[in-house]
Amino acid sequence: MGNLAQDIRYTIRTLLRAPGFSIVVILSIALAFAANATVFSVANGLLWGVLPVRDPGRIVMFSEGNSFSYLDYIDCQEAALCSAGGDVLRAADRLPERG
Repeated sequence: MGNLAQDIRYTIRTLLRAPGFSIVVILSIALAFAANATVFSVANGLLWGVLPVRDPGRIVMFSEGNSFSYLDYIDCQEAALCSAGGDVLRAADRLPERG
């Protein structure tokens, strides 16, 4: 604990010797924290936000080989393998299409 107090006193003395440099460093660190929080908030809203569908908990991933087209979904729906009236999130425009 004695070393911590000594380190803090040394840090304060060093900051007081060069106040201009200290202000620049403190403002740079504050700006970095603010930029990080802003980027995370935007990414959180865009990447992990709620999907624009009625019930996001019921979303199912379809797969047939490498791709599964909308026409494949229609065939699946007609064969009663897919739930009728479900939402399809089109990757092209990210808008829900009511089926």
